[in-house]
Amino acid sequence: MSLEDIIINSKEKANMPIFNNAAQVFNHTFFFECMKKNGGGEVPEEISKHFGGKENFIKTFKEAGMTQFGSGWAWLLQDKFGNLKIVKMPNAETPVMYGEKPLLTVDVWEHAYYLDYQNKRADFIDTFLNNLVNWEFVLKNLK
Repeated sequence: MSLEDIIINSKEKANMPIFNNAAQVFNHTFFFECMKKNGGGEVPEEISKHFGGKENFIKTFKEAGMTQFGSGWAWLLQDKFGNLKIVKMPNAETPVMYGEKPLLTVDVWEHAYYLDYQNKRADFIDTFLNNLVNWEFVLKNLK
C-alpha cells in the first residue's frame, strides 16, 4: 500500500500505533518538502486571493499555528470541493486522513523550533513564512 493508503486504512483506534507512525512519516516528509534555502517571500496570488490578500493569509496561517495547543500542525489544504482552507491539526492528524490535499504545513511541535526559538513559536512561524516556504512546491501541489 502507499503511505497515504496506510494512513487512511489505519486511522481506527485499534490501529493507532500504525497510524501514528505512518502519519508522522508523511507529515514530517511533507513539512521538509515545503521548505527550501532562501525560500519564503511573496505569497503567490493563486493563494493570497482566496484569503483576501497576503496579510490575511499570513494572519490566518500564523493564528492556526499559534492556537494549536501542544503538539501539531498548521496546514494550508485543498478540500474535496477544491476550496483552500487553513486548519490546525493535533498530533499525527493529517489532511490525507480526511481525503483532503495538503499544500503547505508548518510543524508546531516544540521539537521543530525549541533549540533556536525556545518558547517563541510566533517567531519560528514568521521565519518559516518569510524565509523557508518553498512556494514552487506548494503551487505544484495546487495544480
